[in-house]
Amino acid sequence: MIAEPTRIRLLELLNDDDETAGEIGERLRLSPEVVAEHLDALHAAGFVSRQGSPARYHLIDWTDWWVVEQVARNLADQHRPGRAEGGEGR
Repeated sequence: MIAEPTRIRLLELLNDDDETAGEIGERLRLSPEVVAEHLDALHAAGFVSRQGSPARYHLIDWTDWWVVEQVARNLADQHRPGRAEGGEGR
């Protein structure tokens, strides 16, 4: 669920402040429809809540924010140039 890179970016932004799908779309250069689709999935999974019209999204009790940071780091490492195929230098 949260290993999807776009969702990681959304969670990182929402960790800083509540935003609408349109605001997030402008910051990430994605269409509001694409952002809304990801936010709907995160909402259904219980990671974010929404309120108002237009809907403003915010994180739900992120005491375990470090999990997202670890997933983001691992994704970045996987795409780092020079990384050996198959993992940790086997």
